[in-house]
This record gives sequence, structure tokens and C-alpha cells, in this order.
Amino acid sequence: MIKDRNFLYITFADLVVRSAYQMGKTPLLPIFAAMLGATDILLGFIVSVSTITGMLLKPLVGLLSDRWGRRSWLLVGTAFFGFIPFLYWLIETPDHLVIVRIIHGTATAIYG
Repeated sequence: MIKDRNFLYITFADLVVRSAYQMGKTPLLPIFAAMLGATDILLGFIVSVSTITGMLLKPLVGLLSDRWGRRSWLLVGTAFFGFIPFLYWLIETPDHLVIVRIIHGTATAIYG
């Protein structure tokens, strides 16, 4: 049994954040991109660019967190990850959506 309550709180908070992110992204993102006028190919790119960005940046962020401390990177990542969804309100074109998805992938790399 885990005796550290802080670990349980952090784990639960992470579950809530990641679940909310997935529930919003998976069913709604393709619909939103199509409403903006994204082509089928661009739609696939929009959905995948965040994951690709996160995969490419995670090793670098891991090295930086080892060098400068994990706590500060986790705090920055959490704030960044929590702020980015509000940028979706500003999106007017598929190009804007690609940029926000790249930023979101960067936040995911830092956060996770």
C-alpha cells in the first residue's frame, strides 16, 4: 500500500488532466479541424502533429530536467499544459490549429 498521500494526490490530478485532454481531443479535434476547412490530409497532420512534437522533444526535455531539476520543469509543464487549451478559442484557420497543436505537443513533452 502506498503511504505517501502526496503521491496519490499527484497521481489522481494527473489522471484527471490527461483524461480531460483525451476526452476533448479525440472526438472533437477532427470535427473542429473540418469546420475550419482542413483537407483530409491536413486533418491527419493536425491530429498527429502534437504527438510527433511531443515524441521529438521528450528526450531533450528529459535531459534538461535532469540538469536543471525536475520540480521546476514539472511546474512549468503543468502551467503550460493547463494554459494551452485556452488558445483553441483564438483559432480561425487550419494553420492556426497546426501551430497550437505544435505548442500543445511541446507542453505535453514538458508535462509528461
